[in-house]
Amino acid sequence: METDTHFRCQNGKPSFNYRLLYKHQVPSKNYTLTIQAYDRDFFSPNEILGSYELDLRKAFEDCSLVKRLLPINKDYYNKYLLKSDKSNVLKWKDDNDRNFYVPLCGKDKDGKIVHHGTARLQVDICPIAYA
Repeated sequence: METDTHFRCQNGKPSFNYRLLYKHQVPSKNYTLTIQAYDRDFFSPNEILGSYELDLRKAFEDCSLVKRLLPINKDYYNKYLLKSDKSNVLKWKDDNDRNFYVPLCGKDKDGKIVHHGTARLQVDICPIAYA
């Protein structure tokens, strides 16, 4: 899915405030949530600024067992998802917070991986019957 473009963002901190809903079948071959940020060019192709991939396999499996809303918070992440997320780079505002920050990394002109900023996310997994 794609959000809109924030033109005239003078401070470098755009706020999209989007709620994106995905329908995902379980079981599946892919449980990865990929976040990507692009620049918006008018006269050349848009370039990717950075991306992050979060493996949500365990969360989807747990949600299908309990058949209720499963918010991804710090406690759940540390107990269950951290084992599959080898990067261990999520940042949390506080212990009970459901919002977390992911690094958006990409390649520079020399091909080296560099940090280009962060994106704040909230991820909730909900069975369609519960919704």
